[in-house]
Amino acid sequence: MTYTDELIKNPSNITKHLIEIILKIDKKYNDEFNKKGFINKLKRDVKLNYYAKEDYNKFYSFLILYNVAIHTGSNIEKIKKYFQEFEIIYDKIIFNNLALVSESIKTKKAICQIITMEELKIQYFKKIYMNKISKFEFDKKFGHYGLNPYELSEKRFEEYSKKELMKLASLSKNFELNKNIKLDDYIKKKKKDNFSILVGLRELGKYKALLIIKEIRNILLNIEKEKNINNIFSLNYNEIDSLY
Repeated sequence: MTYTDELIKNPSNITKHLIEIILKIDKKYNDEFNKKGFINKLKRDVKLNYYAKEDYNKFYSFLILYNVAIHTGSNIEKIKKYFQEFEIIYDKIIFNNLALVSESIKTKKAICQIITMEELKIQYFKKIYMNKISKFEFDKKFGHYGLNPYELSEKRFEEYSKKELMKLASLSKNFELNKNIKLDDYIKKKKKDNFSILVGLRELGKYKALLIIKEIRNILLNIEKEKNINNIFSLNYNEIDSLY
């Protein structure tokens, strides 16, 4: 559970369903890539190398075109569809991470040359603290993030009051970003570092996945209100399913 412990600290009962999805994907790739024998190792290395040099473009195209679907049906039907959507995108994130680990081992100086979404988020915090952007502008870009972002019970930044957000933003007042190129522009360059691209894709993948998390959280809050439940996040997936 080390991987998910770092990803989701002290998960609520419903968030444990997310962990089950992540661990299932993790196991799939562990089973595929940990097969013994020279031929299996060669196949794994070829697959990861090809992805790092060329095939990452498919993931990039997927992320650029990706928008969270607007699902219909009952609340529980919508939640099921969003969990399925999360599984699809997180499968791609985990494979990208495997290629990233492989690439970092080969790279002597594994330094990301592009502005990642995480760095851009901190930059946005600084901008709102310096009154260069409004809370509306911040929320439009990073309102779907949270301090423990994959935890479904965690408030999203768009749920914060302006005072709460400014207090958090004050931590970034001394942040200095010494990069000036984003993933979209970097990918178009003739000479580029595969490690930087894969880091950028990991962060962009997280950005998109958290949009799904926000949708699931909002539906859970609707169920909490609809069913007059004290704390919807204390229920597990099966218990929520049984409400319908």
